[in-house]
Amino acid sequence: MNSLRTKIKEKRSQLSSESLVFLAQTILNNIQRSISLKDYSTIATYFSVNQEVNTADLNRYLWEQDKQLFLPKIKSKELFFSAYDIDQPLSVNAFNIPEPVNEEMLITAEVFDLMFIPLVSTYKTLKNPNWLALLMNYKKLTK
Repeated sequence: MNSLRTKIKEKRSQLSSESLVFLAQTILNNIQRSISLKDYSTIATYFSVNQEVNTADLNRYLWEQDKQLFLPKIKSKELFFSAYDIDQPLSVNAFNIPEPVNEEMLITAEVFDLMFIPLVSTYKTLKNPNWLALLMNYKKLTK
């Protein structure tokens, strides 16, 4: 499994800047057409690294929709999420991933209405180094 992950990441590293821009815009357009954000206020997203499709336009779009964004944050070897604003400073964690410096509002995944999760590939088409929007409404699932 790890060798497959390595192969996919190697293919992803060969994508041109133009391809990454095209993918980011295509994904954003698909999200805008297919997800109504009116019922979602608390959203997990991420900061793109290592040839991942850039999330800057997506995050900007979500802020324009008055959504509260959170980025993953590692604290004491546990995964939390921290509030993320457009001008907020980020620091690089032990995995070389930018995360908010803020530690005042750390939350867990159960509170999110919507999460955008980076993927190395999709299961059926291993040619697809994209990211995927996962609708996760825990409030409905846990009732």
